[in-house]
Amino acid sequence: MLNRDDIIRMAREAGIKLPDGAFPDQGSFTLPNLIQFTTLVAAAERETFAAKLQSLRAQAYRDGHKAGKQAEREACAKVCESMPWVSGKSLPSNVEMAAAIRARGQA
Repeated sequence: MLNRDDIIRMAREAGIKLPDGAFPDQGSFTLPNLIQFTTLVAAAERETFAAKLQSLRAQAYRDGHKAGKQAEREACAKVCESMPWVSGKSLPSNVEMAAAIRARGQA
């Protein structure tokens, strides 16, 4: 989002004469100045929009990646729960293995 200082800076870059930082009246700029000014403003707005879009894309990727990992972890835990494991002193039960897989998602 452009603020007042950005607008004033771009107006000056476009050659618009600004008295004491105030905005000019109708007669104080030319059509080429106005065209250059609007071009600068449009470019700044596009850059701002592109940065916001990039941020949203990155967040969507992170959210999707996290959801995919959770879904895969849950699927693995369900497989563990459904399998008849060989029991023994050194082997965890299928319920314990499923719980361990789910716990990895909590860390």
